[in-house]
Parts: sequence; C-alpha cells; structure tokens
Amino acid sequence: MKKFYFVFFILLSFTKIFAQDSGIYESYLILDTNTNPIASEFYDLQGNASSINPDFINANLGTYQSGESLILRGAEIKTFKCVADDILNGQLEYRVYLQSASTLPVFQNVSFLNFISNDGASLCSSNSFSLQTWRNDAFNINVLSGLSSGDYYLEVFTKAEYTPSTPPNNFRFDSNGGFNYRASFRVDNPPIANCVPSLSVNLDTSGNATITTADIDNGSTDDFGISSLSLDINSFDCSDIGSPVTVTLTVTDTLGQTDTCTTNVTVNDTTAPTITAPANVTVSANASCEATGVTLGTPTTADNCGVATVTNDAPATFPLGTTTVTWTVT
Repeated sequence: MKKFYFVFFILLSFTKIFAQDSGIYESYLILDTNTNPIASEFYDLQGNASSINPDFINANLGTYQSGESLILRGAEIKTFKCVADDILNGQLEYRVYLQSASTLPVFQNVSFLNFISNDGASLCSSNSFSLQTWRNDAFNINVLSGLSSGDYYLEVFTKAEYTPSTPPNNFRFDSNGGFNYRASFRVDNPPIANCVPSLSVNLDTSGNATITTADIDNGSTDDFGISSLSLDINSFDCSDIGSPVTVTLTVTDTLGQTDTCTTNVTVNDTTAPTITAPANVTVSANASCEATGVTLGTPTTADNCGVATVTNDAPATFPLGTTTVTWTVT
C-alpha cells in the first residue's frame, strides 16, 4: 500500500510538469561568491529536494567589501518539449536593487543560453531529444559594480523561447509562479575617517600630556558600524614642544576594513618656572664706600620641562645701603 501511494505521487508530479507542450523543469543560476570556495557554484532556483546544489531562493550570498566581486557567471535550464513545440533557446533575466527600494529597476536580459545536450525522452514524447539542457556560463557580470553600501536583492527568472510562434517570441517561464527567485547580499564599503584639522594640548606640571580618539575624531562614519578607533600617538612630553606632531587616527569597521586621517597636534608648555632667591647677603664696603666681587649665592629653581637660563640684574659694584637684586628664570 505504501509503495502504491509513492508511485502515484511521482506520476502525478510528472503529469503536472508536462501538462504543457513544452516548459522548464529545472533552473540553475551560476555564481562565484565569497561564501563558497568553489568557483561557479550552481544554485538551484526551484529548490528541488533531489538536488545537491544549494537553494538560491532566500539564500544569503554573503557580505562584500571594497575590491571583492560577486560574479554572475550564467545559468542552466533543463527543458521538455512534446509533439507540437520546439525549444529554440534559453534565457536569463535579472535585476539588483536595495532591499529598501520603493521603485524596482527593470530586468536585464543577458545572452542566450546555449544548447548543450539531448537528455532523452519525456513522458509526453518518445523522441530522444524531448529533454534538453541549455547553459551559458560566460556572462561574467560583476553584480557589485557601481553599488554603494547597503543590503541588496539579486532577483532572477529563466525562460525558454519556443515554436510554433505566431507572432514570434512565445516563452515558457520559470518564475516561481510570478514571484521570481530572490537572494540577498550586503555591500559594506570601508569606513570614512574624519579628523579635526589641528589640536593644541598643554603639558601638565610633570611635563606630560595625553589625548584620546575623541579629541581627534571629527565624525568618522561607516554604513554598518565602526568597530574601533585608534591613535598612533596619544602621549606627549617636553621633547614635542616646537614643530607640530602629526597624529594618525585609524577607523576600523566590523569587517576589519580601515581608513585613516591625520591631525597636527601642537604641544604647549604653559606652566611657568619657579624660582626662590638665595638668602640676603651683607658685605663690608671698601675705602671707596662700595663693594665689588660680591657672591650672591644660588637661587632654587624648578620647571616641568627644565630650566634654560637663570639671570639677575646685580650691579658689578654695590653702593652703600641696600640694593635689591632681581632674579629671572626661563
């Protein structure tokens, strides 16, 4: 009993397939993707349970970054024909559009599929050429060409031109009942790094300064998210005073793609040095009522970036009385 129902189901299915005088009973799209190391993968449009090929409908064809390609190599169809009809050629039509698109582009018709082989007789005809294979794998269309970042659909259907045709161009379609066959993919172009043109930082009392990516970043962007921001230089000291220091910001997205920009960082020392004068000095005047060669002592100085010079305005000869000496440190 189980065997009877199984055989009945198979016969019913083939009867439905061959209800027309001709048609397409299998369709495949030939693609090179970055998700499968095998070149020219055949994707099954109809999702036949007996096929070992991956299903195309609702498939995720992967995420593509700058410099990569998604190549539409071509298509293959398997057709049947009965007494009244003759298959002339196979054809593929496709279109690519954003998943968020409100207006869809027209389908593109590529080169004909070539006759490959006669595959035997069908249930509707005993002719050995009733079943045929048509294929073209030389389209070599880069589906990603000209696409900006976004989530896209690749939508396709196949058709076979047949005779008798009055007028010509009668077609049998494999279009998923008019809904066509559709798979998705993503284009993720590199991030765009944007830096502030310049930055000024002041050293602290210990002669150091640090910056973060927030100080340099000026609104870097990526369509699907930034993974990290980093700086090649984020700390400065007294040796950086003078010419601006070029700092590079690296922006990395979730795919590991990067972009960079630079900022000129000027390092300033705004902490004034300190000085403590030596103790007061009392000396005796000579016969001319003046003093020369007076030893004033050494002041105590400090600076976050070091003392360059210490000077005073002491006269060579001191008169009687009190003379105020001013010390200057730079």
